[in-house]
Amino acid sequence: TLTNPAQTPVTVTLSNGSTIVIDAGKTTGTVDVPTAGNDVYNNGSTVSTTITGTTGGNFENLVPNPVPA
Repeated sequence: TLTNPAQTPVTVTLSNGSTIVIDAGKTTGTVDVPTAGNDVYNNGSTVSTTITGTTGGNFENLVPNPVPA
């Protein structure tokens, strides 16, 4: 989530290799992350990633939150 709407598209790169594109004029974007299904050996319910980079948006200072999500 951006504090202010992006002036140009923002690309957010995640540590799992996924990317999120936040369109110009928006403050949020989404990504689908596949997970393993539940079975007797693995509950498949925990996924964690961090932001490794951002580009675009025409922001003076864009600081990603380093906390895993």
